[in-house]
Amino acid sequence: MYLTKLYLEPDHLLDLDLPQQHEEMETMLETYLDAMRGACNRLQLMLREVSDFKSQICGCGGHRMNCRALGEQLEIREDELELSLDERRNKLLFADIVLSLAAVILAFVAAVAGLFGMNLTSGLLELKFCAFCISCH
Repeated sequence: MYLTKLYLEPDHLLDLDLPQQHEEMETMLETYLDAMRGACNRLQLMLREVSDFKSQICGCGGHRMNCRALGEQLEIREDELELSLDERRNKLLFADIVLSLAAVILAFVAAVAGLFGMNLTSGLLELKFCAFCISCH
């Protein structure tokens, strides 16, 4: 893990806790292995979906479509998917803007209430019982 340090100062090889570094390296490699397995599984699912889609397009009507028509169908489908993803992204952006606007409004109201709350007297502090309750809590 500390290869630069070992390269610059090879005498510190004895100072390092090698079993601990071995465990860190093993954990890191296991994490990468899990990520790669997940990526392979997603790729296999995508390949299966593409082959199913291809068989649906080519198998309709009892005749096979040529590669150009298949390519056009795939491009149309990709465009439809991109539009769908764009629509979802726009909905998320709109929700983000609405929540940000609500947070700004709430912060403004809290700031106004805080300013007026500090500078206005309510008369509760003149009552002995209320002053005791406020100071105890």
